[in-house]
Amino acid sequence: MLGNEREPTQVGDPVEVERRQLKGVAQSQVGIGDPTQGVAYTLSSITAVVLGGTSLFGGRGAYVGALLGAALIQQITNATTFLDLSQAWQYWLLGLLTLAGAAIYSQARRVRRAE
Repeated sequence: MLGNEREPTQVGDPVEVERRQLKGVAQSQVGIGDPTQGVAYTLSSITAVVLGGTSLFGGRGAYVGALLGAALIQQITNATTFLDLSQAWQYWLLGLLTLAGAAIYSQARRVRRAE
């Protein structure tokens, strides 16, 4: 964010250095660039693409399948919230769905190879 501090003074604007430093401090106070902001969505996003039929090894999958998987995940999240289940149950259900989706995909792939 701060870049080269000598650059603004080379063009005759020493105030620019102070402005950039204050901007960096202000951004750190509001959480911009926090590396932990999306951690809660990791399991949901992986589950959505696995349920959508995307291969974890790459090369197979469709955009529509990922969207449908995301819609299913959202419905499950809404249902667990409606049933007043804790967030731990949501994580357990998402994990079980990920394992089930990967197992079903592997089995279907094995059957296709055998044919």
